[in-house]
Amino acid sequence: MSIDPTSLDFGLQQVGTMGPARFATITNDGDVTLSIGSLAVNGANPTDFSATLLCGGSVPPGGSCDVRLQFSPTAVRNRNAILTIADNAPTSPQTVSLSGFGFSEASNEWAPTGTMHVERLMHTATLLPDDSVLVTGGNFSRTAELYDPVTGAWTPTGSTAAGRNSQTATLLPNGKVLVAGGGSASAELYTPVTGTWSLTQPMGQSRSGHTATLLPRGRVLVAGGCGGQACAAAEIYDPASGRWLRTANMKVPRIGHTATLLSGGRVLVAGGAGAHALAWCTIRASEPGSLPG
Repeated sequence: MSIDPTSLDFGLQQVGTMGPARFATITNDGDVTLSIGSLAVNGANPTDFSATLLCGGSVPPGGSCDVRLQFSPTAVRNRNAILTIADNAPTSPQTVSLSGFGFSEASNEWAPTGTMHVERLMHTATLLPDDSVLVTGGNFSRTAELYDPVTGAWTPTGSTAAGRNSQTATLLPNGKVLVAGGGSASAELYTPVTGTWSLTQPMGQSRSGHTATLLPRGRVLVAGGCGGQACAAAEIYDPASGRWLRTANMKVPRIGHTATLLSGGRVLVAGGAGAHALAWCTIRASEPGSLPG
């Protein structure tokens, strides 16, 4: 017989609550009926895991049977156990390694979660309306993936047309994500419903290390970071037309700076290489095509 998977990681689970069910499948690869005698959970934290056999215990040749497994941590941090399956197969007993991480909102601790499929540096992470997180680019990669906070798992999604590093990613009011720059002038839109990307008009120049700020009317202000160098140039993306609008330059060139939307529609731009430690730039919602001061 065989069992798949041979290990299960339940990810994060709040202490005292039961997580969603996961399953291990027992398959009878032999030519006689498999008789499953017992299931036992033992190891370091056996009371944190439960196992239920979802068949009568007899599996005909070529047949299969599922075991339902659930995780309910009794304490914080790493929790581990081993599921042992006793049967009449020559390889009996079979085992499945079980793991999970218990957390408490009151513990104020960091907890591990699932590992991304691709190593990344200078990438972006954008919270989507369904609470999943879209991660794109970094190291000039074209790949993108989604993080599910419920399961702690990462799932690959559609790839961008261009490899990107130190780009920006902005969630638009229509639910799409605008990704701009990162070693080129190109810009793309991600549609969460389909998991696909579509090109939109490129920016006026190549950018990386720039900022992108969502403005009150749904437009996006991009500033600084031109071709890997500090610059003062700024432009605005209009999602309705899919076009970029030139706007006034900042007072000083910047790269690696920050940009924060303030109440009233003004944008505070601060720091960055080639810049003063703190400087103001303002934009008025009534004049989205201008950048005074």
